[in-house]
Amino acid sequence: MALQSRTPGTKSRRRIDSSHYLYIAVIGAVLAGITVGLAAPEFAVGLKPIGDAFVLLIKMMIAPIIFCTIVLGVGSIAKAATVGKVGGLALLYFIVMSTFALGIGLVVGNLIHPGEGLDIADSTYDAVTTEANRAPASSAGIGSSAGTSRSSTHRSEVRSCGPSIAGNVREGRFHPWVERVRPSG
Repeated sequence: MALQSRTPGTKSRRRIDSSHYLYIAVIGAVLAGITVGLAAPEFAVGLKPIGDAFVLLIKMMIAPIIFCTIVLGVGSIAKAATVGKVGGLALLYFIVMSTFALGIGLVVGNLIHPGEGLDIADSTYDAVTTEANRAPASSAGIGSSAGTSRSSTHRSEVRSCGPSIAGNVREGRFHPWVERVRPSG
């Protein structure tokens, strides 16, 4: 027993895994962000591009991580029947959780009525200004290269959507799924 270095009666110290430091660092960063946001809000607003870049980097990594996890999980299973069982369980889990989320959304929507106090009936949407901000004027848009006028192209788009939508567009109401519509007039 000469190889044993600990003395009798003392517990061996459990070593902290290196991934625990990551958790501690994330919690520390959240607390630092809250502190900076409360103490110096102007400075915190200046740090927004760093936060946005971090979120975009995280979003960029999600798809490859999920793909690799699924490929490694399926690849590690030797029997085809087990793959089918795992796939069926994953599909069942997806259906149950989606139904659960839909139920929560319906309950919250019917009980709390989010957006109830907003007065957006008189809101207007200027598609030409939005289009001008999205793309340069020299780029080919709807009707620009075909020799047709913008307004005639938009009227045909509105007519194809149905009479109630066409009336709302003529009145200047915004519909997010009817883009590039200019009220006639």
